[in-house]
Amino acid sequence: MINYITIALVTASLIANTTGITRIKTIEPLIQNESMVLSSQNPSNISIAKPNKQVVKKTHKMWVTAYTSRLEETDDTPFITASGSYVRDGIVATNFFSIGTLIRIPEQFGDKIFRVEDRMHERFERNVDIWFSDLGEARKFGNRYTTIEVL
Repeated sequence: MINYITIALVTASLIANTTGITRIKTIEPLIQNESMVLSSQNPSNISIAKPNKQVVKKTHKMWVTAYTSRLEETDDTPFITASGSYVRDGIVATNFFSIGTLIRIPEQFGDKIFRVEDRMHERFERNVDIWFSDLGEARKFGNRYTTIEVL
């Protein structure tokens, strides 16, 4: 943005030009530099960060379990989710929410956000299954009846 000093200098330059005073000749480089800053700050080029605050749309009480990529717990592609992505921290499997739904499990994981990218066996209608890379951690988590927040 043009600051007040630049406006004052431009005004002084205009007054000097209309009154015949020619001693203010150094204003042009300042104006050129300022206009270069303005053109580089074109609003279409500026990205505004969205706030991290997520709005909770709904809450559900349901069973949350843990799973790993062991063949005993998955189909014949243990490292590929139903959405086609690779398993990783922060994904969950459920048949209750659509693929891509963002959820939180605040009582267990605070503000951590999970994304639904996998499905469970059809007999599990109201469950959420969290993927763990480590079998020991998955067993330690076990199963818990808790609140799910849909974002």
